[in-house]
Amino acid sequence: MHSGWQNITPNELENKMAKENELQLIDVRTPEEYAEERMEGAISIPLHELPNRIHELNPTKNLYMICRSGNRSGQACEFLASLGYKNLYNMVGGMMNWHGKVE
Repeated sequence: MHSGWQNITPNELENKMAKENELQLIDVRTPEEYAEERMEGAISIPLHELPNRIHELNPTKNLYMICRSGNRSGQACEFLASLGYKNLYNMVGGMMNWHGKVE
């Protein structure tokens, strides 16, 4: 566990998605990457836009950050943790290791 957030594997996240209805999946990749392939139900908030779009997040729910490899999503977790957000999860390995449903 990192300061205020923790890693989750793509497989663990896929299992959570099968059991829970309202997960906040935040895809911090570029709009082009998001348009190419995205997880079902993921919201696109590119990393550089996160500070200006923070109002779109529900801080009372678990936040699952997603990117291509896990690097930018980790940066998003660090940023949100620094603002006091809790229940943050970084999908390690990112979309490169995602084998679940995509849109």
